Amino acid sequence: MEPITWTAATITALIIVGAINKVGESLVEGAFTGSSQLTQYVYKKFEERGKQSLLASPEKHQEAINAELVEQMQEDSEHQKHLEQLLKATGITRQIVLSNLEVGGSLKAGNINLRDFGSRLLEQVVISNAKITKDIEVGDVSLESKKTK
Repeated sequence: MEPITWTAATITALIIVGAINKVGESLVEGAFTGSSQLTQYVYKKFEERGKQSLLASPEKHQEAINAELVEQMQEDSEHQKHLEQLLKATGITRQIVLSNLEVGGSLKAGNINLRDFGSRLLEQVVISNAKITKDIEVGDVSLESKKTK
């Protein structure tokens, strides 16, 4: 997934969860703190573009919100950078090992260990969007996520 697409999808998910949790309340044991600045910024941009109605029921307009965020970021790289900074401040972790691969032969990957301790939201991807014409061999895969107190 490209950075703009991932950023938009993550922000959309935060907006939906924020709406469900009545923005400002905790998300997954207090993890939503810090994202109120992000959601306020997003709401302001949507309002400037006359799209605030999408945010009234975000769970019903998920695809439209996501598309609008992608469009905004494609049109304005400074806006994209600011959204990415605000998103980073929320403490979201994304770990990807092999993505967008096209291998004409075989692929061998050693042991893969992804660990995260304390992220607010977490995505761990070992292999994604891979086109391999022959064999694929992956060693042991370990995905670990623990909340810290």
